[in-house]
Amino acid sequence: MVPKRLAKNVKLHQTLRDNWTKAWSKEAGVYVRTSAVPIGSADIELFFGYVARGLLVFHWGVYLRPEDSVTVLALAEAGEEYFDGLLQMGAKNRIRADLGRGTFIYEGAQGVDLDQTSVWRVQIYGGARFGDPADPGHTASQIGIFTGPAAAGQQS
Repeated sequence: MVPKRLAKNVKLHQTLRDNWTKAWSKEAGVYVRTSAVPIGSADIELFFGYVARGLLVFHWGVYLRPEDSVTVLALAEAGEEYFDGLLQMGAKNRIRADLGRGTFIYEGAQGVDLDQTSVWRVQIYGGARFGDPADPGHTASQIGIFTGPAAAGQQS
């Protein structure tokens, strides 16, 4: 499907082709050669923010209010452990799904007191890794997302 879609979007195809590079990624304690495509962190945050909003509506019929916010984080190992704990806490609703045999895996929990409060953990494409070229030894394969009142210290 990718070649057909890229044929329809020449500008995107050229951008990906021109910016594609080789990189090193740490897998199970061993560095392996892989491919990398630069994607801006703002684009990642925006995309996964929309994912969380959509999942809230799809699973629980909840829309975020103008005063609510969404915070998106790339989870390093400590962040994964933190989200494990959050997802085990008491919740009004829980969901776990695997779409496309690892293409899109997510789990979420809805807050007990306020429907707009939720926590999500997402993994795409079998564990696609996100990282900073300035810090090649540290990557994340999971995204953590909070939704809820902005007063809780979250960013939009």
